[in-house]
Amino acid sequence: MRSLSWRVKLSGLFVLVLGASLLFQVFYVIPHIRNDAIQTTEIHQEEIASNLARELATDLNQTRDRVIELSTRPEFHSMDLAGIRDIMKVLAQGSYRFESLFVINADGWFIEGSTDDLSMYTTKSYADQPYFSIPFEKGEIYYGYPQFYAETGLVGTTVAVPIESNTGEPAGVLLAVFKLNYLVDLVTNYPLDEETVVYVVDTEGTVVAHSAIDLFALEDGPLSLDYSDWPMVQAVLAGQEGNSQQYEQDGTSYFGAYATLDTNGWGVVVERSMSAILAESSALTRWTLIVISILFVGSLGITLVFGQQIMGAQRHSEEALKLSEEKFRAIFDYASDGILIAGAEDKRFFAGNTAICEMLGYTPQEITTLGVADIHPEESLPDVTKQFEKQLRGEIALASDTPVKRKDGNVFFADVHASSVTLGEKTYLLGIFRDITTRKQAEEALRQSSQKIERLHQIAHDLEACEEEDQVYRLTVEAAEQTLSLSTCTLDIVEEDRLVVKATSSALPPGASQEIKLKEGGLAAKTYRTKETTVFGRIEDVPDATPVREDIRSGISAPIGDIGVFQAVSTEPDAFTKNDARMIDLLLGHTYEAIRRIRLQEDLKDQAIHDPLTGAYNRRYFDETIETELQRSKRYDHPISFLMIDIDRFKEINDTFGHQ
Repeated sequence: MRSLSWRVKLSGLFVLVLGASLLFQVFYVIPHIRNDAIQTTEIHQEEIASNLARELATDLNQTRDRVIELSTRPEFHSMDLAGIRDIMKVLAQGSYRFESLFVINADGWFIEGSTDDLSMYTTKSYADQPYFSIPFEKGEIYYGYPQFYAETGLVGTTVAVPIESNTGEPAGVLLAVFKLNYLVDLVTNYPLDEETVVYVVDTEGTVVAHSAIDLFALEDGPLSLDYSDWPMVQAVLAGQEGNSQQYEQDGTSYFGAYATLDTNGWGVVVERSMSAILAESSALTRWTLIVISILFVGSLGITLVFGQQIMGAQRHSEEALKLSEEKFRAIFDYASDGILIAGAEDKRFFAGNTAICEMLGYTPQEITTLGVADIHPEESLPDVTKQFEKQLRGEIALASDTPVKRKDGNVFFADVHASSVTLGEKTYLLGIFRDITTRKQAEEALRQSSQKIERLHQIAHDLEACEEEDQVYRLTVEAAEQTLSLSTCTLDIVEEDRLVVKATSSALPPGASQEIKLKEGGLAAKTYRTKETTVFGRIEDVPDATPVREDIRSGISAPIGDIGVFQAVSTEPDAFTKNDARMIDLLLGHTYEAIRRIRLQEDLKDQAIHDPLTGAYNRRYFDETIETELQRSKRYDHPISFLMIDIDRFKEINDTFGHQ
């Protein structure tokens, strides 16, 4: 009886300890875990929003700067309509950015454009429209609202800049309509966690791009979603300080973050439902409460059983104890999170559930032969020891990103929630492990993607500074190698009926990539014709692929606008992802713009010094050349001769046989 009385006292003490632990979980641990989950989400969402806003703003700035640069050309200063027409048509036809360009004169009339038919714009003056009045009267840049052009399937917006005359007076407005489909694709393909949504809204709350909704499949078109009454969008439109908050929408609780484009005031919103954010933490707290509750109820039952034993019901109490232990073991073994129980003095494990055995790669018997030092890398043991000290002081240890070592030596990361329990004279440590490897990988992928995007923007500036096409080719391949980590790639440009190799990565030996005829087919030729990027995980799945090496297993083939093809390959299968393709397309978009700019400049230069009818050098070239020769003659003290030849009756030849 004395032994039973001691057991009752011990069980009673255990019940009190577990009861206190249960209250501690409810009033401290659970709110702390929830706040930690929300804080992690807030940091993650703000990073996504700021990265996307920075990327979009950079692209819009480049578009704006391109329009400004055009408006400062001599043809626009002098309102030379023939020259303006040639420039705009060349630029619009070869640009992935611009849909069309227009010139409006000082009275608000459309006088020139890159479209074949300008008649629909020339029926009235548009002087009262903001895209004319703001640039012309105030000298400010105007950004328009997005529009859907059903006839071409494009979403676009406008930017208008003032045109000044040679004397600095307002002469008109250059209006550019540029495409936003790339923005829609960028948001749709952005790497996001499950159940995380990102969308872009304009300054009226209209959704321009959405990661979870196919806007083009909507009945009323891609610009038919109005989110102006959503709390996060209202914060964007109001320019409120603080870019993260929790809010209710349509009966669902969300947590979101936003960033504003410094160019035109549009907003990038990232949001996730609170139920999804708290799913992991809720599961962890639920199992923690279950374990504590089971222990509490079991201990209470044991105490009652021992009390009955004291009154003579010893056999029934043993059966109840056994049943309680079996129930506890069932809950313990089938918990989805890993659970370990260790002695506080020797830090050796005496129990582990099925989940922790699977995480670590040990059998239940092997777990009991291990200690804390056996499942953590040596360099992390000081931090683990500090956590033990906190636990022994009765604190709840919430350790995030804790490195854990498996039986095979590989290390994974886990969130570890641990506490201590004292039974009699012994103290035990209870640890609950959650494998966060997938989350860490997603965070690392997002970090690397953000770094690549930032470097690509710098590369875009470098490409803008190139003056020759060969510079563009080399810089593109170098960027693919160094920024996108594409060790084996090639860049081909169309010349007549062939794809000619212009640049290859350093890993490719000379002659590894050869020019091909477009009519001969192959994946490169198909990519050039369809203007679509192809990502293949296995070479045998692409009938059009004709690799020059037998060890090629996967690759990417992407168009460079309508002027060439870029390809990257690997000897490993499934080496490329959709995000790799997105990065390549982003790089090649800048490459294409740089090449088109150089060609346009060369074309304009050629037009400036040649007669368009005969191809002969014109008076302007003569004036420039004779001035150069005169200076050379003076510098070297050499004579200079001038010869004019007139062919008699040449007009009769022209009239009889034609100028050609």
